[in-house]
Amino acid sequence: MAEIDTDPLDELQAALGNRTDIKRTKMFGKDCLAARGKVMAVLWEGDVVFKLAGEDHARALKLDGGHLWDPRGKGHPMREWVQVPRLHSEEFGHLGEAAYEYVTANIGE
Repeated sequence: MAEIDTDPLDELQAALGNRTDIKRTKMFGKDCLAARGKVMAVLWEGDVVFKLAGEDHARALKLDGGHLWDPRGKGHPMREWVQVPRLHSEEFGHLGEAAYEYVTANIGE
């Protein structure tokens, strides 16, 4: 039987408990997840890109194929954003939680 290709952002949103403050939106014309209006994850070329800081940022960069995201492809990566290959989908729940906490840390309730 052929494996059904699932949407990594749907999987990520489910892993985060389908929080009502996380919405699907667009950034750079690509599908993404935003928490309280702040983008936290982007679907990019089959990978998921997470907005991270500190130890979580370093952890994502250490994953095989993890690298700073350069959406324009012109050698100017976005320092807070780490592109993580889909082969590391088992890490997406943790990284998604970290991205959620990072982008919502200074947003008023």
